[in-house]
Amino acid sequence: MKNQNYPKITVLMAVYNGEKCLRRTIDSILKQTFKDFEFLIINDCSTDNTLKVIHSFKDPRIKIHNNETNKGQTISLNIGLKHAKGKYIARMDADDLAMPQRLEKQYKFIVDNPKYTVVGSSCLVIDENNRKRSISQGISNYRNIIVKMLTASPLNHVSALMNKKEIIDAGGYDSDFIISADFDLWSKLVRSGKFITSLDETLSAYKVSTASLSHSYPQRKIVECSRIIKKNISHFAGVELSDEEAINIYNLFSDGFINMNQTIIMKTENKYREIIYRLKLKAGIELDKSFINSILSNNYWIAAYHLILNKKNYDARKLLKQCINNNGIKLKTIVIYLLSFSRAKTVLHLNYLRARLNI
Repeated sequence: MKNQNYPKITVLMAVYNGEKCLRRTIDSILKQTFKDFEFLIINDCSTDNTLKVIHSFKDPRIKIHNNETNKGQTISLNIGLKHAKGKYIARMDADDLAMPQRLEKQYKFIVDNPKYTVVGSSCLVIDENNRKRSISQGISNYRNIIVKMLTASPLNHVSALMNKKEIIDAGGYDSDFIISADFDLWSKLVRSGKFITSLDETLSAYKVSTASLSHSYPQRKIVECSRIIKKNISHFAGVELSDEEAINIYNLFSDGFINMNQTIIMKTENKYREIIYRLKLKAGIELDKSFINSILSNNYWIAAYHLILNKKNYDARKLLKQCINNNGIKLKTIVIYLLSFSRAKTVLHLNYLRARLNI
């Protein structure tokens, strides 16, 4: 017989030495308009005041599991899945925030649309000084999710609400991945025929930190993501990549783009076009040439934006000229090219302009 007292949602967070931001994070969950949840916190042997901060909250919905040894986030999340009592798992990290209606809106969606295993949302991206940097847009369209999975994760992890049983049936988080376990999980689900999506609302916020695993181990992130990308491209497009080609595809759509030489960029763009064209044959997904060029141009726009932000305006203009040569003239290319002539005072507002340009 089912225990009717079990909460509908388990908010799951793994934390190690998170005292600096933890109070705001916990507070954002306890103030949710949706009340039927437990907040399961896996303390991964913190040596700071993390436990003291958690115990300062007297809300009975907070449950604490203390690891006996430091196990890392991925294993800690799997421990959380085993202890969670809710039918659905809402992810949260120690330095992130949930908007007040996050759980309410996501729970309503996933109950009303049971074909989905995971529902995420758009996220506000903030820096270490709590300043708004941009919006990380959630992807809802199935075709666009597949296309995104060929190069990067299609869903913001800290915004995810997941069907616990289906996540566990898929094997949970793979402990081989210490940075990209979420990307691997979404990929496993979609490759097995499950559906994931995101709401077109900003319901979470996450912090970009130099202390994060991604920043601390950039090479490990490249290796992990390229492994996942290689599997996704094989499954959805039927194209087998070498390890080097998979890494180049990852770099083409990440910060690594700015360090690629033009020969490698051209070679990798051509390989990407081949992959996209094969999607129709393998997965029944068709994209026109203009859409593909826009996807590729976006890499130049983001790289040029960062160059302008670092006052390397000449390099930005050079990059944008390559964008026109490779992918044609687009309005955003011209707008960013003109921005490269801006004075420093104007450049300070580029974060706002990036959000408006959606790059």
